[in-house]
Amino acid sequence: MSRDKMLRDLNHIGEGYYGIELHCREVSQGFWMARAEIRRADSNEIVSGVQRSGRSDELALDAVCSELPEVIQALPKPPHEWHRLKVRNLLVEYRRFNDEITSILVGAKQKLQTGSMSEEDLRKDFEVVRERAISGAVEIVRMTNLLSEPELLTLVESPAEVFNDLSNPRNLDDVDTRLNLFKFIFNPSDAVRAAHKRQSR
Repeated sequence: MSRDKMLRDLNHIGEGYYGIELHCREVSQGFWMARAEIRRADSNEIVSGVQRSGRSDELALDAVCSELPEVIQALPKPPHEWHRLKVRNLLVEYRRFNDEITSILVGAKQKLQTGSMSEEDLRKDFEVVRERAISGAVEIVRMTNLLSEPELLTLVESPAEVFNDLSNPRNLDDVDTRLNLFKFIFNPSDAVRAAHKRQSR
């Protein structure tokens, strides 16, 4: 079966809710790493994936593609909060913001541990974190202020399906993200506060 036909079949399994992106690279001579990213069709966020290796690009990609049907089949259809794009985009933006800050701080810690951080490096990293924290917080507040009351209620409380599988790291991240986003809501209504309390419990 050609890879194009395989992708078409996999996309068919996704029922229009998910799309697949394939990536492959040679890590070292005779060792290839292939990765499939499964993305939501509405928000384009990565929701799952498969990574496998092989002695050639074809073997690595075939190994990935052979596992994809089962992975896609297990995904919810439709995905949680399907077409609630303002909510989903805000969740994605917060994760991107959090990941960037974390990456800078991890890099700084590594430089400190190896003794390769100068005072100038420390000053530069501090300025980068400060600027990113300000710009990221402003953007998240702006996006939060655009949400309606029903959208805020959706934002602060994870779907029931998330709590049904807290062994999944993505679901744990969903819970944590929504708890943190509550801090960016100015003057939340009693209903939004109650939803946040349920999430906290």
